[in-house]
Amino acid sequence: MENYESHYGWGDQSERWVKALRFEEMMGNGQFVFFDLLTLEEIYFHYMRHHKFTKGLQLINFALQQYPATTELYSKRGAIYLELGRLDEARRDIERAIEFHPNDLEIVFVKAEI
Repeated sequence: MENYESHYGWGDQSERWVKALRFEEMMGNGQFVFFDLLTLEEIYFHYMRHHKFTKGLQLINFALQQYPATTELYSKRGAIYLELGRLDEARRDIERAIEFHPNDLEIVFVKAEI
């Protein structure tokens, strides 16, 4: 049964939701909790799936404080800015990501949407 739930994303969604709640609690209490990149990405996908772009932006800004040299985070923040209609900021982050990964299809796709 667990494989079935994981295959269809049900298990993953509940785990992502719990991780997102943990992040929100940390931010609300002003506490610092370490999150690895994989966990941050799972929370990001949770927010994007549920159209919680402002929370996603807060998450990615937090992640960039922990991992400032991670190009993928700039790409993700650019995607959030795009969803929020903040095109200049989206363009800036996507251009920064493209400098380091010019052939990354995810980044190229986001740039095409701007």
